[in-house]
Amino acid sequence: MKRVNGEGTISKRSSDGRWIGQITIGYDESGKAIRKACSAKSQAECKRKLDKLKNQFVVIQGKTIATTKKSYVDYLLTDWINEKRNVEQLEESTIQTRISRINCYFPEFFGDTELQKIDSKLIAVFYAHLSAKNLSAETIHKIHAIINNSFKKAVRDGLVAVNPVVGIKLPKVYQKEKSSLSDAEVKRILQAAKDYCNNPKTKNKNIFPLINLALVSGLRRGELLALTWDNIDFKTSRIYVTNSVCELKDKIIIKTTKTDASKRSMIIPSAMIELLKTHRKNFATGKYVFPNTEDKDKPQAPSNICRVYRKILSLAGVKSSLHILRHTNITNLITAGTDIKTVKNRAGHTRIETTMSYTHTLEEFDRQAANIFEKFL
Repeated sequence: MKRVNGEGTISKRSSDGRWIGQITIGYDESGKAIRKACSAKSQAECKRKLDKLKNQFVVIQGKTIATTKKSYVDYLLTDWINEKRNVEQLEESTIQTRISRINCYFPEFFGDTELQKIDSKLIAVFYAHLSAKNLSAETIHKIHAIINNSFKKAVRDGLVAVNPVVGIKLPKVYQKEKSSLSDAEVKRILQAAKDYCNNPKTKNKNIFPLINLALVSGLRRGELLALTWDNIDFKTSRIYVTNSVCELKDKIIIKTTKTDASKRSMIIPSAMIELLKTHRKNFATGKYVFPNTEDKDKPQAPSNICRVYRKILSLAGVKSSLHILRHTNITNLITAGTDIKTVKNRAGHTRIETTMSYTHTLEEFDRQAANIFEKFL
């Protein structure tokens, strides 16, 4: 029968005559006891040490946990973030996003509130507070993910007895429709980009070929900017996606693509190959397909290309974003009847469900389905 957590035992070690005090603070997943120990020359001294050790732990809801005065915000920004960085080894850009989200929403509400004083009621009030600020349900779910994951760690660390977010209801997140550009909008954007690049005063000549390649390949922004000429096989019209570029505190970081599915190759139109050849001859003379204006052996910064693209959108009179070019590519592939597995592979999606989420927005498919029944009428 397992000894009650926190009760403690004292015994004399026969090998050297020292007194050993032990306290059970919990059990691992296999049921093995997790113990803390102390030792002393005399039984009385050992008892004093054991009592001091026991004072470092409290029994809450039948579980022995370590006492701590650490605030919840401090725990998030130190213990939790350190685990993400050093143990899980998340991308630094992902970690910085988490830190930014914590700093934006947590300190103003929780302040110096201790980790061990956070309960379900307080978290529910926090979610209501976020809703009152008109935060979207999607943002609240992302904040909830941080809280849930951090308290799972706190339970593992023996700092809290239970995860207080279990059972808390969250606002429903509704699936956003995947927007894409119309053919007319694409033509206006391409013409604006072409005129922009043909202007003798324009130093950065990346935007026109980049928009074209984004439309025909569906590559993500970071994947486009990480392309080198070694990734382009001009003989077979195939491009190879292996890396991605991200920007972190004004530094350009080149990393491998985030999933195995993201590492892929695809054939692009021969007209696109010819456009890339011209771009290489006239501007991108270094290592990268879409280089830095000042150093052709360095990639273009994501923030810079987005700034130029916003200028193109303004010239074209279109409201959109660079990522919508990817949506437009996928939508057009599906509309043209390309089999869903091919679309998934070209897009670099890990899950087929992600690719399928594009199909429900296609009015043309819906119209074709309706026309099937014309013969009965």
